[in-house]
Amino acid sequence: MSNTRPIKSRCDGMTLVEVLIAASILALIMTGALSAFAAFASAYERLQTINERTATLREVSRFLRQSLTDIVRDEGWFSAQERELSWLTPLDRAGSVSGLQYLKLSVADDELVLSFAPYDPELQGAKEPDWGAVAPDFTLVQDLAEAKFAYKATPDSQWSSAIASEDSGNTYPVLVSIGVTVQDGEWPPIIVAFDK
Repeated sequence: MSNTRPIKSRCDGMTLVEVLIAASILALIMTGALSAFAAFASAYERLQTINERTATLREVSRFLRQSLTDIVRDEGWFSAQERELSWLTPLDRAGSVSGLQYLKLSVADDELVLSFAPYDPELQGAKEPDWGAVAPDFTLVQDLAEAKFAYKATPDSQWSSAIASEDSGNTYPVLVSIGVTVQDGEWPPIIVAFDK
């Protein structure tokens, strides 16, 4: 009997085919992961844009509702036009502006702009307030496609694009509606009711 041992073959490395297959699999996994990360980043950016628009809508709506609800009537200073709305209201603080202020909401190109003017007891609606004397105009909405201001003189009347004193017996409507459409959609209308 011979004492022979079987010969073992040794594999010390991978063949070129095995390396190419492993590299291809790794490339497919990395491509899938990069595609998933790109989709996640795009979805995150869209979500951030939607959140910013929603926050802007909420803040603009809140400010306009509050300042129109707090309108000062005894001064007789209110102007309701198709592309502009002006009123007198107390402001707790809006930027650097506070106290009794004239406000003007107007459409300028593709923006909805809020203008401020300090209260002048001598003004009494006879002339334009000194817009921009205390604070510069503030852009409430950018990329504006359309803004619609509508007014109801009485609860039973139709919506109109302006209000005149002969419509309701005074210059104040019972309802104000501000419709805002931006480039990528329409906001819910901001409707404010005035107590008669």
